[in-house]
Amino acid sequence: MWELGNIDLQSGIDATFEEISRFSMQCRYRNCTHIHEDGCVVLSALKEGKISMELYQSFLKLKKESVYYGMSYSEKKKKR
Repeated sequence: MWELGNIDLQSGIDATFEEISRFSMQCRYRNCTHIHEDGCVVLSALKEGKISMELYQSFLKLKKESVYYGMSYSEKKKKR
């Protein structure tokens, strides 16, 4: 049932982390992971104290989970 609850996870992440989502729209790269890229506005906001480390870490954790739940059964099996 958990996987069924994650069908539209990206829009939920964007709504939950609205502040981070607004910054992410200004990143240099459209597919920015907000972890190490040059030109990442999210990382700049974190460094400048515009977003908290706790919020950023929660965002990354949920993004990681969304990637996992977006995987097919065979991809999950390989990962385990």
